[in-house]
Amino acid sequence: MARTEGRVNNTLYIHTSLGSFQYRVTAIGVSNPYRLRPFIGAKVPINSSYAPLIHIYNPHTSTLQLTEMYTTGGGLHLELPNGEPEGLKNLWQIAPFETKTIMRANFLARSERNHTSYIRIKTNSSDEHFVILPVEV
Repeated sequence: MARTEGRVNNTLYIHTSLGSFQYRVTAIGVSNPYRLRPFIGAKVPINSSYAPLIHIYNPHTSTLQLTEMYTTGGGLHLELPNGEPEGLKNLWQIAPFETKTIMRANFLARSERNHTSYIRIKTNSSDEHFVILPVEV
């Protein structure tokens, strides 16, 4: 998922045993059909938490079923939006053209540093594709 919409120019650095190489890259960030937005730019004091809700929109004419959702990075955890330890399968079913809260991303700031994680979301309409949601705190 793009962090911003529109044209982006940047340099990609590849470090190998043979040396470092620079490549100029250009891309165009577009909005995604699920209306998900990256969680970037949050500033959290030490020993406090950042816990945004994740809402997803179903742009399809049939029910959207989330099949898998997990995070990278040790500091970010996913919780059900109602706080319960378990949920029924229909919690992750989104009716056509409906927006639904599906999860809470919970980050606890334990030290003063930048933290980058990703949330991967897979649905029944994206067997080969999935959405990767960046989280930068």
